[in-house]
Amino acid sequence: MSAKYGFLLVVICFAVNVGHAQTAQPTPAASPIPTPQAMASPSPSTANPADVASIDSIIAAVYDVISGPAGKKRDWDRMR
Repeated sequence: MSAKYGFLLVVICFAVNVGHAQTAQPTPAASPIPTPQAMASPSPSTANPADVASIDSIIAAVYDVISGPAGKKRDWDRMR
């Protein structure tokens, strides 16, 4: 009969621990979203109308910015 009580004690302890593990934990505070003033990025320049006239001209402008010989300085302002 003591084996039944021992088994019952193990089952009760397991049930108590499972119930305790499922209690809600506090969620950490969300970090604030940076404001545009806080982000350090240069303001984009006005797009060249010829670069954005069509999809083909946009693709050509992108390729023009990212392509070239090694060591050639890229025009990242144009990309922005």
